[in-house]
Amino acid sequence: MRSPINDWDAYFAAVDSKPLHPFLASLSSVVKGPGLAYDLGCGAGQGSVWLAEQGFTVLAVDMQPAALKCLTARIPEGVSITPIQANICELELLPCDLVLCAFTLFILPAEEFATVWEKIRNSLRPGALFIGQVLGERDDWVNDGYSYVTPVQWGSLCAGYELLVVEEIERDGVDIVGNPKHWHITHFCLKRV
Repeated sequence: MRSPINDWDAYFAAVDSKPLHPFLASLSSVVKGPGLAYDLGCGAGQGSVWLAEQGFTVLAVDMQPAALKCLTARIPEGVSITPIQANICELELLPCDLVLCAFTLFILPAEEFATVWEKIRNSLRPGALFIGQVLGERDDWVNDGYSYVTPVQWGSLCAGYELLVVEEIERDGVDIVGNPKHWHITHFCLKRV
């Protein structure tokens, strides 16, 4: 897996204090446990804690030790979050009720993106949710070799899902560490049928 980040300790120091992403917060009415949830590419753990607070047992996966250190420090009492250091491309997923893959899928090379997407689809029980983001073809990171999805590909990827929330955004802004960036990103919440 490649990434725009060169210094993971500095990255996680910067994102550790960030609040839950507004897109995730907007899904609180549809994301309800109990059940088993994966947070693939859990980062500093804001999504993992949110899922646990919604009643899920969470398996929080990241390959960066600095991510799991941040996550472990923020796990509140009384919730079930298990940190797992692993590459999501190599991880075998158990049947589950939700997969969160926040700002992670597009870091995968195209061939690994397709494999991980299918692995997630196969792990989701009927009615389970899949939440994440994909880059569109006009995103700046496409020029750096990150995975992106065309409208035709998006239609194929969504086969077998009910589209609960799909939010396409295109704007100039900054990345998580403040670098200028043109965003073309689709946030999604899909339900396995």
